Amino acid sequence: MSSTTQAPESPAAAATLDLGPGGGVKPVRQTAPLALPSPGRNLLLDFFRGWALLVIFVNHIPVNGLSLFTPSRFGFSDASEIFVFLSGFAAALAYGRNFRSAGLVIGSAPVLVRGGQIYAAHLGLFFALAAICVIGNVWWTEPDYISRLNLGYFFDHTPAALLGLVTLTYVPNYFDILPMYLVVLLWLPLFWALSRLQVGAALGASLGVYLAMWWLHIELPADPLGDRPWFFNPFGWQLLFFLGFAFGSGWIKAPPARGWLIALAIGCVVIAIPLGYPPIYQADAFWGDLRATLAPWFDKTRLGPGAIQTDVVAGTVTQLA
Repeated sequence: MSSTTQAPESPAAAATLDLGPGGGVKPVRQTAPLALPSPGRNLLLDFFRGWALLVIFVNHIPVNGLSLFTPSRFGFSDASEIFVFLSGFAAALAYGRNFRSAGLVIGSAPVLVRGGQIYAAHLGLFFALAAICVIGNVWWTEPDYISRLNLGYFFDHTPAALLGLVTLTYVPNYFDILPMYLVVLLWLPLFWALSRLQVGAALGASLGVYLAMWWLHIELPADPLGDRPWFFNPFGWQLLFFLGFAFGSGWIKAPPARGWLIALAIGCVVIAIPLGYPPIYQADAFWGDLRATLAPWFDKTRLGPGAIQTDVVAGTVTQLA
């Protein structure tokens, strides 16, 4: 009888066999499957979020010439607006899928877990910084790091300061970004619930909160001994975050690339340079006075309307990813 070859029982087995001449079977070397990047990551989004953090770091280095070439010098907003907008975009990718598949209640669990992580990071970073300041003052007599960072209240009124820290009624200088992000993130389930009724209702509610903040002067206290508010007012910054969420969810589409739109964007930058570039507005009285007149449009704490420039640019870039 002539020999016959039994066909492999599965595609996986077929991958390991080679049918030679005359039906003979010989083994072939099996290669490892190619590792592919996770389809859930948006690398362009990750790049710009990391870039924004790097720019924020550069802007907080004293006497630093590089800060003259960061976005705040060429527009009405800076890297913090970019980061918050893109964080909303990323939240749509990270949590929107959970909301759609598991529902509002179960889908809110990852949001709450992330909020707990941010809260713990905020407290941990502060205590680490406080310890570093103490060590610095012990090792060197100058400068006084506690005074330079305005942490005297914590060391002079420690029991009350600890209570204020955990309740977020005492937010030390330079520690405003995580509390703002925490509050906005915890509003996300409510925003999603409104969007299930109608997307316009969710976006309208976000805009309504933003306008009410300006009209009613809504602020959160940051200093028990004074009237200093949170530097990043969550009632204002939530609008930027949820606009990013709307772009990330596909509710708002970026406009197609058109010549007139690119020209308009370039024109906005050209107009903004004299208002944002210190060597110009500090040397020329006209631009200095105009900048002072338009100051509310650049208001950092309440997110002045000028930040819409960032929305258009960042939204277009991320939609092209």
